[in-house]
Amino acid sequence: MVRKNNFAMLIAGDELEHTDAIRKYYNYLTREVKFNPDRIYIYTDGDPYYVLDKVEHVFKEAKNKASNEPVGFIYEGHGGEGFFSPSTTGQNSNIPYQKLARLCDTEVGFLFVNNTCHSGSCIQIFKEMGILPKRGLVITSADSTELSHSDYFAT
Repeated sequence: MVRKNNFAMLIAGDELEHTDAIRKYYNYLTREVKFNPDRIYIYTDGDPYYVLDKVEHVFKEAKNKASNEPVGFIYEGHGGEGFFSPSTTGQNSNIPYQKLARLCDTEVGFLFVNNTCHSGSCIQIFKEMGILPKRGLVITSADSTELSHSDYFAT
């Protein structure tokens, strides 16, 4: 059951369709699920910080303020086998899932919705690092070798 004091991290890739999808998730979380907007963090391409620094911050906030509640994070963007890529260049491109998994290895649980090509490749990595199934849950839009083009909240 989702509660209003959960934290969420929404990460958009570098195309308009990605930011539109993240906007739809935000609207769903705030309007339908009644998340507190102050507990939803958003990354879009062009933000100057390293996206994993923000993910780490969200986990720390959740641990300090809602330690019994899982963190939800959603990624809409590009990816490949073993990585996700919110930006096409720079520090936020081709980020290995191992780096993300290390941040998820905390006593705060998580739900990761990964909507990217080859998104299923994160599952084996999270399992090998001991994150799944004990720390959280991952939902992917593709297997590890598959392309993905979808929009969860199409109207």
